[in-house]
Amino acid sequence: MSENYPIDFVVTWVDGNDPVWQAEKAKYQVNVSNDDRNIRYREWDNLQYFFRGVDKFAPWVNKVYLVTYGHYPKWLNLNCKKLSVVKHEDFMNKKYLPTFNCNPIALNIFRIKDLSERFVFFNDDMFLLRPVKRELFFAGKDCLPTDFAIASTLSTTNKYDTVQFMKFNNITIINTHFDKKEQMKKILQNG
Repeated sequence: MSENYPIDFVVTWVDGNDPVWQAEKAKYQVNVSNDDRNIRYREWDNLQYFFRGVDKFAPWVNKVYLVTYGHYPKWLNLNCKKLSVVKHEDFMNKKYLPTFNCNPIALNIFRIKDLSERFVFFNDDMFLLRPVKRELFFAGKDCLPTDFAIASTLSTTNKYDTVQFMKFNNITIINTHFDKKEQMKKILQNG
């Protein structure tokens, strides 16, 4: 396969300070007074670093899709040819909207119109800090996705850390379809 296949980046973002978004979210919240998870929606004003990193360290990227509720940072150059702002309603089934959870959004990203077959999904707190080659994400003669493995054990000391359960669930699913020894052998053989 040619080395010229397009690779897109997708980044999700929310402005938790947007009063319209807050009002919409409040309609669906069961107990607003006891919600201590609003920190998850806090706008840290650092998305520009994601875009700067892509521009500087991955100039080969085809297009960057910014997935939002409908808002975007005031400083964002909407005329940039490599940028496409995509609202949840543009690619998700209307009966599942609105959503204030990143998981259904992530599960539907592949439905974004004109998104390349090969894309990399970023959260808004992930940044490129040095040059990256296309092969970091897609490699081999068939340009298949590369894998990053979780090698750490799950924590038993923090029962409120729900991320560990997502890791466990993902590892369980992967292990039902792939043999670790076989996969490691392939990786070592193919470099």
